[in-house]
Amino acid sequence: MTSKSAEPLTNPAHEQHDDPAKTDENWHEASVDAIDEGIARLLVGSAGNIYEIDARRLPEGAIPGTSLLLTGPLTAGLEAVSIGVDTATTKARQGRVRNKLDLLRQRSTD
Repeated sequence: MTSKSAEPLTNPAHEQHDDPAKTDENWHEASVDAIDEGIARLLVGSAGNIYEIDARRLPEGAIPGTSLLLTGPLTAGLEAVSIGVDTATTKARQGRVRNKLDLLRQRSTD
């Protein structure tokens, strides 16, 4: 990662969710894209808006691929955002990746 700023790297838009309980504009889905030199790159919302934050702000155990729930306004640096791990989504994503890898391994042995 070349930029160390906590500014959004793309224009953050408020996301619309199919679940009526998740339509609050201060609630956002995100995932950890990468962690490099103490900076975590987060992909936020379905558009994948990119934010870089201090990796120490991530919940304990968060690694690239971890799904997150952000609560608060999407401002530069996400200073006012509370960050939590979305365990169910993370496990589902890991399961899909594991299944795809198994299929690829099976094809390579056929």
